[in-house]
Amino acid sequence: MIDIQLLRKDIASAAARLATRKFQLDVETFNALEAERKQIQSRTEELQGKKILSPSRLVILEARAKILPH
Repeated sequence: MIDIQLLRKDIASAAARLATRKFQLDVETFNALEAERKQIQSRTEELQGKKILSPSRLVILEARAKILPH
């Protein structure tokens, strides 16, 4: 099995070692997919953070509604 951390850290070396085993690693495609994965992961973390904040915002708004007259 190939260590994903090795691919991320030193893809050129990993590609060279794979070439000795007659496997052609498409480095450009790997790098493009890795960049896309990072973007998706960042967006996911951002949305999860907003999801966590939403209930607390709701509590604050409900408290304000109770305090302020209509």
